Formats: sequence, structure tokens, C-alpha cells
Amino acid sequence: HGFRQRIQSHCVHYEVELEEGRLMYDVRPPELGGERVDAALRLVNSIKHACSDGELQLCVLDTLEKCSVGESDTNLGMKRFARDCQELVSGLGCTVLILHHCGHGNKQRMRGGSSLEGAVDTIIHCDGKGAPSPVTFSCTKQKESPAFASFGVRFDSVSLPDFDVKNPQGDVIYQGGSLVCEWIGEQQASTAI
Repeated sequence: HGFRQRIQSHCVHYEVELEEGRLMYDVRPPELGGERVDAALRLVNSIKHACSDGELQLCVLDTLEKCSVGESDTNLGMKRFARDCQELVSGLGCTVLILHHCGHGNKQRMRGGSSLEGAVDTIIHCDGKGAPSPVTFSCTKQKESPAFASFGVRFDSVSLPDFDVKNPQGDVIYQGGSLVCEWIGEQQASTAI
């Protein structure tokens, strides 16, 4: 999944240590957006149990498609997914970040049913090809407050010898590593959708 490599790359690059218990992740998809809200309630209970000694600040759903069992191509499917995300917000008392893809033909809108756009508080559009090119993040929707200024990041490669892949003779055949984001500042604001 590469998640451990991304976290270790961040720690190595920024010369920080991650405090025990400050980050938890589960690679199993939560299956949100079904006919009933059961999956969201199970996820809330599971997270609360795992975080019983601390305050949760952010829950990331990576990606909407992987975390959804509903019909994300339809407005009904997106409404059900948004309903379950609201259950997470209410039950956990934290921000829920949904990572989602833009449309296949129209890169200025989200993929699938359009009802999700109306249900969320903030939409941030990422534009760029990724490493080594910079990526611009633009706020295209901000409910009840002004949109923030667009900003850019660039990517730096970090070598992680602990993740090297070696052949039976011990020779490195794949150098482990990952990318980290570096803030490059505010960009000229793009037009909102």
C-alpha cells in the first residue's frame, strides 16, 4: 500500500518523529454508501475503540471509490455516501477528508453523481501531473466562508534503505523510497467551478 513508506519519508525528510498513537490507519475499505447506515456506525465504533485515549482530528477516506459500496455514478449513491460521511463527522467529532477523482472527460468536476458537491463543505481541486512537476491546490467551494488562496507543492524523493528490495545474493534491485510534498507558496487563484 505504500502508506508506511510515505509516513517514514515525511519523518526522514522533515527530521521529525511520529509520536506513538498519533496516526492510525486501516487498509480495509469501510464500505460506506449502502442502503443502510450500519457500515458508518460500525466504523465510528471501531475508530472510537481504537482512539479511546485520544482526540481524533481527521479521518481520511482514500479514495471515495475504494470506500464506497454504493452506486457512486448516481446521485442516490452519492447521497448515501455523503449521509455516511456525515455520520462519521457527528459520531467522531472530527473532519472527514474524502479523496476523490475528477471526471474522465471533464477534469474540472468530480467523477460520478453531482449530489456530493452539494453535500460537502469544501472542495479542493488538485491540478498537475505530480512528480517532478508542481501541483496546484485550488479551493473551488468553501461553505460559509471565503475560499482560501490557491497554493502549490512540489515533490522531493526520499531514499528509504529499510524498504529496499534485494535479490537472494543481497544486491539491491529496487531502491526503497517515497515522495514528500514541499510547500511552494500561494499561486494565482483559479476560477471556481
